[in-house]
Amino acid sequence: MNNRRILPALIALAGLSLLSACAGELTVDIQGDAPSSDGELTLKVDRIEFLHSDGNTQSFDLDETLSFDSNGLSSTNLLSGESLREGVYTEVRLRIVADDSSYDDDGDSGTDPLEISGSTITAVADNRTFRMRADDTESLTLHLASYASLPLADTDSTVQDFEPVMQLIRTDFAYALSVTLNAESALATYCADQDSRLPRLYLFDTDDSSANDDLDGGSDDAQRVVMVTTANSSIADRIWTLPRVAKGDYRIALSCDDDDPASDEDITFFCAAEITVDSAGTVVLDDVTDDNSCTD
Repeated sequence: MNNRRILPALIALAGLSLLSACAGELTVDIQGDAPSSDGELTLKVDRIEFLHSDGNTQSFDLDETLSFDSNGLSSTNLLSGESLREGVYTEVRLRIVADDSSYDDDGDSGTDPLEISGSTITAVADNRTFRMRADDTESLTLHLASYASLPLADTDSTVQDFEPVMQLIRTDFAYALSVTLNAESALATYCADQDSRLPRLYLFDTDDSSANDDLDGGSDDAQRVVMVTTANSSIADRIWTLPRVAKGDYRIALSCDDDDPASDEDITFFCAAEITVDSAGTVVLDDVTDDNSCTD
């Protein structure tokens, strides 16, 4: 028997076993809010990257075209059972192909190119870091908030500013949340035009000291801005649907004002409430708030 040939083979097998033992299986889905009541956002994604706490990055090539219409983006699988080395991860990034991404703001056949800062969208995990353990499985959801509207950068421009925020959620600790409101007088006061898709619901992290702020492209922007998903023929009885909200404490506020996600504006919030999400369920804003602007 030739020991010189056997020894390298055994070393190689041992190395493969070691690598296998130091990795886990990862599944990643993505979901997102509607960009506007009529518009459609199309994003071409060709790579997902994971930043390890040691500073190294592991990436996977993708070939996904994500379409966000008036109902948002339903849960879409990006990775399934991929091997990711063990350790703590602090960021997840999506690489966007700007030339193959566009925004149609009124539902017609014409689209506008997107103005994207850099080539990636980053989900900064903050206190929602995730740990990959050897021989374990982890399921994550990325929630992309493209916001309630994507107005033109200026009246003469044909390029859309794109100011997204992406949230990292461990799927096992995310819950379906439904928010309802039956306050006809409040809606008549703050939403005079009575658009069936208004008011927009803003979901803020209560750890954010600026949880009354409009969208302006800053780090304190709302995690989600959601339009009404169900409304009857009157202005009352509005329902907002938020799939897979991460476990935690939040502040909800409503607004019917125009809100450009790329600029600082003075908009009116009403019917604010603080909630804790630790299970799936329905929140009736009329019942959980002391805000006098949320009355029937």
